[in-house]
Amino acid sequence: MSIETGYLSVISGRSQGTLPRLIRLGLRVIEPAYRGVIQTRNSLFDFGLCSIHHPGVPTVSVGNLTTGGTGKTPVVQWLAGRWRKNGGNPGVLLRGYRSIGGLSDEQQLYQQEGIESQADPDRLAGARALLERVPQTDLLILDDGFQHRRVRRDFDLVLIDASNPFGYGHLLPRGLLREPPTSLNRADAVLITRSGRQSDRLTELKQHIRRFARDIEIFVSDHVFAGLKDRDDQPVPINRLGRCLVVAGIGNVQALIHMLDQQGLQIVSTWMPGDHYAYSPSDIDRMNQFNGVDSILTTEKDWVKLRRLGGVEQLPIYRIGLRIDFSDGDEDRLFEMIRLRVSQK
Repeated sequence: MSIETGYLSVISGRSQGTLPRLIRLGLRVIEPAYRGVIQTRNSLFDFGLCSIHHPGVPTVSVGNLTTGGTGKTPVVQWLAGRWRKNGGNPGVLLRGYRSIGGLSDEQQLYQQEGIESQADPDRLAGARALLERVPQTDLLILDDGFQHRRVRRDFDLVLIDASNPFGYGHLLPRGLLREPPTSLNRADAVLITRSGRQSDRLTELKQHIRRFARDIEIFVSDHVFAGLKDRDDQPVPINRLGRCLVVAGIGNVQALIHMLDQQGLQIVSTWMPGDHYAYSPSDIDRMNQFNGVDSILTTEKDWVKLRRLGGVEQLPIYRIGLRIDFSDGDEDRLFEMIRLRVSQK
């Protein structure tokens, strides 16, 4: 079990016993200090005491309230793809977690899809670099930008994962919330991800969201299984896989496993090394040492790092395809809302 997995087990309450309870108590003592820092920082921006700068071209933020995976990357890919289909030239600004060879896993994904991107913890500096390199860029997309308030945006889209919408109900470090849900008042729209299309649960979640942002527009989507591919991009039938090991260094592993279970895959082992994990040659040996495994399944974000390692070509490894699937009418409605908002700026 990785440190990250153990931490999630403790704060979620899955880990019971004296020690996990003491850890939760200690983290809860720290939580008010974190809350105070976040509230002070937001107040400085709200009252104009911290400067906010516009990059000079229309800017959309795709972000969230919690740490971990809410499915931002597929949504950024969707938005960039729709913008290009409409004749535009989008560029993505991201922080660039744990880059390999100068490129983070998300940046490598964008690169292989032909989406221009720039990684820099200072998003303003990243915007200047991207616009200098690709001056025809007519839309900047902030990947994970809700908390990066120095960059003025024309549209703020906040993603809320239906499988864990409010980070176990606590701010960091006791929970996964980066800031209080009342911050949704800054957003222009909410996109519920991994909805599962459970209408009763969605109705309750929408009501909960509107307690913090009464009139906000709410859209619904799901991350759905889109098949498997081999290293040559060829589709792979599920009945060829046999017993599977799932390897995934992503933020929301449980949602992925649940989705694969629904496809009838025979998952006998999992290895979850942590979000944005940087694979090394020794990890190839580790995957070879799992017994009773016929196939290894991994995500696209993991594959862009694994494919560079020697020996990976000897592994029976396949990539899990995912796509974002909107509720009826929500895809066009959300894109049109974004397009109209940025065109007015």
